[in-house]
Amino acid sequence: MRIIDEFEDVLDYSDVSETLEICDTEELGDLETSVIPMEDEIDLDIEKTEEYDNDNRLNDAEGKYYQESINNPDSSIVLLGKYDAVNPENSYEVQAEANEYKFFSNPNYSEFAEKNGLSDDEMYEKFNKEFLDEEVAGKNCEVQTSHNAESSGGAFGREANYLAYEHDYEYCEDTGIFYPPGEMPEEGSELPEDAGQ
Repeated sequence: MRIIDEFEDVLDYSDVSETLEICDTEELGDLETSVIPMEDEIDLDIEKTEEYDNDNRLNDAEGKYYQESINNPDSSIVLLGKYDAVNPENSYEVQAEANEYKFFSNPNYSEFAEKNGLSDDEMYEKFNKEFLDEEVAGKNCEVQTSHNAESSGGAFGREANYLAYEHDYEYCEDTGIFYPPGEMPEEGSELPEDAGQ
């Protein structure tokens, strides 16, 4: 109690009351209104983010379909390519399965798309991109290709462009391999040291 009494003697309460008088309600009102637009912008950004997340979030059925579409999930090498109806043995799924590479394919594709009213573009946006983001780039996987990525269209062409432009993967035309950023071998680095002798 003695310490408090000493501090009370030192404090000058008139300073505090003068400071409170200076901060009148008009000034506070101005400060409050200057903050409101920033709060509105933050709320708008949050709403946009939530809307985007809701549009792209997989529901239970989609999540199950997505997980069932990931084949050989433990492989660190992914194979992307095209389905070949004329020569099915050349299809990417067949080549990937033979080499035990990770690949994305589901025999119920058409049935699932029709049941859920999803176009090929919507299926690509919802599932293929998720696979590329999470299972390929997200795990820094090397990507083998079953067909020439530079001259391919369709989903495979879009996947190749997405890896290159969105995830900075580098494509080696000689090997047909997409390398994660910074992992493209230098030219001739795979040759034995005495190859030129």
